[in-house]
Amino acid sequence: MLKKLELDKLTASNKKRFIEMQLNDEIKIHKREIIEINRDLHRHKFTTQAELTRLHDELEANVRSIVNYDEPDEEEQDPEANVKEKENEFA
Repeated sequence: MLKKLELDKLTASNKKRFIEMQLNDEIKIHKREIIEINRDLHRHKFTTQAELTRLHDELEANVRSIVNYDEPDEEEQDPEANVKEKENEFA
């Protein structure tokens, strides 16, 4: 939960800084090439979408490992239960 809040805070912080920098004319995006805008964003140390996606994926993996911690391993499950799961895979 704390990691999710930290990720949300990082995203909100990036948005806030971007808006403030636009209002203060520190970053201009109007009539500029995307590559130039990206250079400015890197120079000002904004978090990229790839980094945010990676952090989000790590968070989801951690949550899944916690949620699946109490579930039995596949080897311990009833074999008929696996067949039922496969039958309902797209239901």
